[in-house]
Amino acid sequence: MLQLLAQASEPHPNQPIIIGLLIAMGLVLVAIIALLVARGRQAKRIAVARMRAEQAQHEVEEQAKRQADERAQREAEELAQHEAAHRAEREAEERAEREVEAQLEREAEEEAKREAEERAQREAQEAAQREADERGKQEAKERAERQAADQAQRQADEQKRRNAEVDAKRIAEERAKVAAEERAKRAAEERAKREIEERARRAAQVKAKQAGVTAPTPTPLGDMFKVLLVEDSVTMHKIVEQTLSAENCEVVVVTCGNDALAKARELKPQLVIADLTLDDKDGYSVCQEIRKDGALAHTPVLLLQLRERTGRRGGRQWRSSQTFCESRFDRQGVGVGKG
Repeated sequence: MLQLLAQASEPHPNQPIIIGLLIAMGLVLVAIIALLVARGRQAKRIAVARMRAEQAQHEVEEQAKRQADERAQREAEELAQHEAAHRAEREAEERAEREVEAQLEREAEEEAKREAEERAQREAQEAAQREADERGKQEAKERAERQAADQAQRQADEQKRRNAEVDAKRIAEERAKVAAEERAKRAAEERAKREIEERARRAAQVKAKQAGVTAPTPTPLGDMFKVLLVEDSVTMHKIVEQTLSAENCEVVVVTCGNDALAKARELKPQLVIADLTLDDKDGYSVCQEIRKDGALAHTPVLLLQLRERTGRRGGRQWRSSQTFCESRFDRQGVGVGKG
């Protein structure tokens, strides 16, 4: 090659051919080197593939080995469980046999014990029968004596009973006479009381007719006339209490409309007085709730209204709830009866 290069450096008539040969030889050499490199890479890839195949085969063998071990372990566990169940079954059968034998032995012992007890009982009964036969004559004699004594005692008791019945009958007659006298006395007192109440009611009706309002039903003699006042003004509390205290009235005050119905149910008043202009609930709502309650539907309700007049101080006017509600609430279904 060096010689060729040296010759190529010298002028020669075939120099172009020689240069072409050198270039061809270089290309062949490069091709050989490339082929060697490609074969080396292919050999490396083949070695890597072979190594991977061996590794995959090793993993498959390991997995198969593990599966075989697990299968063997499961079979061993199932065999152990089967043997344990079989052993437990044998033990249960042996235990049952022992229990049956023990039960038979106990039954035999109980049977022998019952026979001994029956034998002893028959002997005791025979001995007792002999003793009873011996005592029979003595007891018959004593029985006859006791029967005679009992007969005498029964006769004495019968006599005492007759005497007690006579005394009880006499006492009952005396008590009935006293009770009749007491009933007659109470009836006379009640008639007198009703006459007094009737006269008081008539007088109240006459007085109410003259005043132009319907008089409430009077309370029994001696009882306070209960009035429920629903008013938030302290001044009106004092005015109403002072006015009604002279008429034998008990005034109970409620300052808010929400408590009026509950207090009315508790107090059972003969009259309810409610302010029309309360802070939480007006007098119309209080009247409506009382009219809807079955136990308070017939209780009279008076609505107290504050009326302002020009140039004059405010005054208060009393109005009957029946007259007031008939003109304002009948359309809303409020049942109002005339008092």
